[in-house]
Amino acid sequence: IDKKRNRSAEGAFQAYTVLLAHMAAPIPGTLSYESAAVLPLGLSTAACGLFQKDHLALAYPSAAPKPMGKTLLVWGGSTSVGSNAIQLAVAAGYGVIATSAEACLDIVHGCQGDKFVSMASFPVSFQKFTVGSGIGFKLLLQIPKLLSFNLSRAVKSRTRGIRTNFIFGTTLMDNEVGRMIYIDFLPEALAECRYAAAPDPHIIGKGLEFIQAGFGVQRKGVSAQKVVVSL
Repeated sequence: IDKKRNRSAEGAFQAYTVLLAHMAAPIPGTLSYESAAVLPLGLSTAACGLFQKDHLALAYPSAAPKPMGKTLLVWGGSTSVGSNAIQLAVAAGYGVIATSAEACLDIVHGCQGDKFVSMASFPVSFQKFTVGSGIGFKLLLQIPKLLSFNLSRAVKSRTRGIRTNFIFGTTLMDNEVGRMIYIDFLPEALAECRYAAAPDPHIIGKGLEFIQAGFGVQRKGVSAQKVVVSL
């Protein structure tokens, strides 16, 4: 597969598009197209960060995960990437600590996050959950603003050896993670309602003529939702 492929037939904002067979999953009858549309980008980006060998390289998700004894911190648990990162990590057997604004805690809870830390109290609360508990953890950064926190106060010596990396949600189509997610894991997980399409779609209208309106709404900012134009 050409890693720099940019065929218009595979792009968005059109009534019909060509899909790669290993990057598509059936939509169960219980899930609308509008709800399913929130999944691909957030799911793919989260999967790249969690499972690719050049990122966190976590164990793969399964229908019956074995407890890994490790905890993942997801910063921004109610975002589209965060919602999927929580579910994928839980399905892979990891504990999850997810940050979220107070108004979005129900959404994070719906994605199976087992501990919740509000953004305002992050450093103190995170220290409470980790220091002296023997928890091993991995960190998925959702937004650069996290760097403004004095993270060393929260995790002390654990900050040594931390590395950062950029995540591109398209890279999994060129490696084993894409097939693992869209062929081996997602179809059965969706059909058995073990995986939720999150966050909820914010439907702007029906038809390609609403694309510009969708961009306008996105530019103003949305929280715990995904802007969707129905076709």
